[in-house]
Amino acid sequence: MQLFQVSPGGGYGSPDWAELVGKHTGYVFYCEDIQITYEELSDKGVRFTVPPQKQDWGGVEGTFVDPDGNGFELVEQPKIRVMK
Repeated sequence: MQLFQVSPGGGYGSPDWAELVGKHTGYVFYCEDIQITYEELSDKGVRFTVPPQKQDWGGVEGTFVDPDGNGFELVEQPKIRVMK
């Protein structure tokens, strides 16, 4: 699994960090097989607010939250097929 961060609204050092609790964090976790990762995390009690779904751009995304309601994305990038 790889982690990618997109800065949430307000940016670092913002005095309004308390307003960000319970919102999407901007963190994206990339994985090789989202279905397996989804099942493993769900079995461990991770709550998904959006189960993995195929996206128009070819990848698969799901959204999960931590105990404070902060949102994170789980993403499987599309497979690249090399033509020979």
